Order: sequence, then structure tokens, then C-alpha cells
Amino acid sequence: MKCLLLFLLMILGGLNLPVKASELQTQLRGTGTYRWFFLDVYDAQLWGPIVNNFYDHPLSLELKYKRNFKGDEIMKQTIQELVSAGVDLKINQGQIDELKKIIPDVQKGDSLRANYWPQKGLQFTLNSTKDLGLLKDKEFSKLFLEYKQEKKTSDPVLRDKLLGKKQ
Repeated sequence: MKCLLLFLLMILGGLNLPVKASELQTQLRGTGTYRWFFLDVYDAQLWGPIVNNFYDHPLSLELKYKRNFKGDEIMKQTIQELVSAGVDLKINQGQIDELKKIIPDVQKGDSLRANYWPQKGLQFTLNSTKDLGLLKDKEFSKLFLEYKQEKKTSDPVLRDKLLGKKQ
């Protein structure tokens, strides 16, 4: 389902325990809602420093879902987004396979968070309590975060809101 754009879920983590965005010593950069046609899919919040070297610092992205989705549906959309951004799936297949194991089914009201630490990778949690897994590959973690920052993103308005470029 296209509305599963798992937008920037692509960020953030590194500890083995669930961590709240406020514990990363970051500030709220932006918020927004991802919509597919007239359907609200999720509300998003991006926490991080307001600096030029964005990926040199801890970040946190939280998506609060407004609908139920299967993890496979979320991954299908994520892979389409990565391909659109020019990511080579063959080179990154191992990391994509790891991500498939991490991304869960979500229910309306669930929050999926990705915490990013530049030296550790991406840590995913569900509802701030359940540790879903860690992507340790730092290059793929950064690549995963960057694909939503590209001009080719499927929702440039949400991207700009999350980065604090639009209200």
C-alpha cells in the first residue's frame, strides 16, 4: 500500500534499550502529517540539532500511525522510496534484509521510533517500550536517513516541515 511511506523511519539509534527523543539531548526540529490522497497515515516528529552537519549528531524520528499496516507493506513502500532515491538494492541487500526483520506490523495509535547515533547506527522501538532491533551498518543508516532528504522524496512538504523549513 503506497500510503506506507515510512518516511524517515530511517533514523536514529544505537542503544540496546528504548530511548526517548528527549533523552538524546536534541531539540524538536519539526512536525508534520503524512497524507496519502485524503487519508492521514501518520504524524511525524523529528528531533535533532539545528546544524549543517546534521548526521554527525544524534537524531530521533517518531511516527505515530493513524491506521493499521503490515510490516511487509511498510517495507515494500520503503524499498520503492530507496530505489527512487537511487539506492543500489544489490549492494545494500543485507541491510535491507535486516530492516525487514525489524519493521513490525503497526496498529492505529502505535508509535514507531528510529533513534540514530552516528557511531552506532539505527535503533528502532515500538511504543517507546519494545526494542525492535539495531541496524549497525553506519553507512546504510546514514543512507537510510538521507533518502528522505533528497529532492526525489515522495512528500517534500513533510520533509521540509520535519527539517524545520516550513510551518
